Amino acid sequence: MGPKASRARQKASLGAQRGSAGPQPVRVSLIELAGRLGAPSTVELGALRSHWESLVGGHLAARTWPTSLADGVLTVVAQTGAWAAELRFHTTTVLQRVQGVAPSVVSVVVKVGTKDGQSW
Repeated sequence: MGPKASRARQKASLGAQRGSAGPQPVRVSLIELAGRLGAPSTVELGALRSHWESLVGGHLAARTWPTSLADGVLTVVAQTGAWAAELRFHTTTVLQRVQGVAPSVVSVVVKVGTKDGQSW
């Protein structure tokens, strides 16, 4: 068997592992790969940060920031208590949107702090 036959077997094997007959979005493939490597939260957190404005809206995105994701818990900091309260008010909707980008998220915790994660 030549190299072409070997590559064809590898492609067929990868397709069978995914359980999908067609192509997947790169985001989904990266999350799956990160999961196999033991780092899904890092990839998902990056995806959440890059989509944050579309997930929570411009006003909230300017004053809140996802800081960590561990064991399905997304931690978000807000600039002030008022913005934290606003985000908490919308938690159900935000969680549904967040799960579209990061399926491992099961809850959202909101704290008052800064982007670097320091809580007051």
